[in-house]
Amino acid sequence: MHVAENHILEKAILDMGIQTLIWQVTKKAFTGGIIGLTISDRFCSVVPVRGDSMSPTFNPQRDSYLDDYVLVDKFCLKDYKFARGDVVVFRYVPSSAELLLRR
Repeated sequence: MHVAENHILEKAILDMGIQTLIWQVTKKAFTGGIIGLTISDRFCSVVPVRGDSMSPTFNPQRDSYLDDYVLVDKFCLKDYKFARGDVVVFRYVPSSAELLLRR
């Protein structure tokens, strides 16, 4: 009888360890997601470059299924002086979900 009680106790401890591990991983993933979303929304984000208009600088292989990506800095908008050749990412007003990329 004593061996059976030890087995039940060991199983309960193991189950608590797995639950604790799952909880810790869930908390870290949620926290990382919130931090990543905040950084992407406020500071910088990664935007895919699609289409032939940016070729050959971006997407040099026109028939490729892979996109090039640019890192968009959102801090520079206030004091930045735009010049010829700069790449600008903006939202098209009638369809505010669509991001456009122009040189």
